[in-house]
Amino acid sequence: MKPPHSDSSFDTASGLISSQEIRKNYWAHSIEGGLYFAGMAFISAELVLPSLIRSLGGSNLAISFSPTLLMVGFMLPPLFTAHLVEGLRRLKPAVTLFGGLHRIPYFIIAYVLLFHGTLHPELALYTTLIGLFVTGALFGLAMTAWMEFLDITIGSRRISSMMAIRNVIGAVAGVIAGFVIEYVLRTRESPEGYGILFLIAAILTGTSYLVFLTIGEPEQQHRKPAETVTFWQNIKGTPAMLKRHPNMRRLLISNFTFTGIFIITPFMGIHAVDTTGKGESFIGELVTMSMIGSIFGNILAGYWGDRIGPKTPMVIARAMLAVFCIGMLLNTHAWGFKILFFGYGMAFYMNMSARMAMGLEVCGAERRPTYMALMTTSALVCILLASFVSAGIRNWTGSLTPAAICSGIAVSLSLYYLTRVQNPRKRRA
Repeated sequence: MKPPHSDSSFDTASGLISSQEIRKNYWAHSIEGGLYFAGMAFISAELVLPSLIRSLGGSNLAISFSPTLLMVGFMLPPLFTAHLVEGLRRLKPAVTLFGGLHRIPYFIIAYVLLFHGTLHPELALYTTLIGLFVTGALFGLAMTAWMEFLDITIGSRRISSMMAIRNVIGAVAGVIAGFVIEYVLRTRESPEGYGILFLIAAILTGTSYLVFLTIGEPEQQHRKPAETVTFWQNIKGTPAMLKRHPNMRRLLISNFTFTGIFIITPFMGIHAVDTTGKGESFIGELVTMSMIGSIFGNILAGYWGDRIGPKTPMVIARAMLAVFCIGMLLNTHAWGFKILFFGYGMAFYMNMSARMAMGLEVCGAERRPTYMALMTTSALVCILLASFVSAGIRNWTGSLTPAAICSGIAVSLSLYYLTRVQNPRKRRA
């Protein structure tokens, strides 16, 4: 998979910096993200974190929030920083600062789990929960600047394949991570075993930061800032912007309803372990299958995304996730869960690779930081609601069945609204 070399009116980088610089930036972004996602595979939000929180004595509410704490953390700050990003002449300094800070909590969590987790499980629990939220919030402060930085250094048309390569690198490492997780959790007591996993994640994400530092912001790419507005002026102008862009409204609704998948995710790994009667080490096998699936999903997302646009892989991915919810209702066998998690990994990461490119292309260049901040921040309410619903269902029923039904309905609704979004490639052809 390689970056395309065709230009277009909405491919920011291609007309302003050399193809050699674009290629260098493309692979640097790919490797940096690959290392970051490799680290995150060792602390899989959908599988490892819920199991860790349960082992530390966390409540069902804490378990339900564990897969989404990073997202909740980074979804709120962009709303308050988008107008500042639009006024920046240079983007890399902000991304460099907060990119470094947001990796520090991983080291802190690893230290507490390794050296204090056994004697002070409550300390380890709160450190993990707060640390995950803080690292997400630090990333969120510079998220829109980072997305703009991607666009000016490689161009929006290359983002699908670049994100796919990042995720494939991370997924290949994730396959290895699955075996490591299985071995560590089988041979080390909790929470020490989880501390080792967090330490590996911290080292890999720290290494990815060093790769990011090699990416330059070319002099000719220093942009003219948008007209300066205040936070409240930006908020007041949002309804008018959405009124002008019906395609954006449909994409927002589709993304809102898709967050319903997080009703099932906190307890799906726990459900598989409890249903099969296997120990926590079975989580490692599920991570391996999920990561193998994600390799295929990312390759397809990158291939289709660069050539025909990101909408097609998103539609396929969300249809697969609706089927996944049905499968979780019916299956009771270990190999069945492995196959289901293979499909989940394929679909979830296919959607993730395509979703960013879809947002960038649907938004266009005008006021993009504000649009992207609106997409992430407005989804926050839905994710919080999904987490509360997930915890409530678990407390009231102790069963995954209602959660799977709710997630299946929500994902199906998101698929319906997504099909109504016009493909931006066709609109701009």
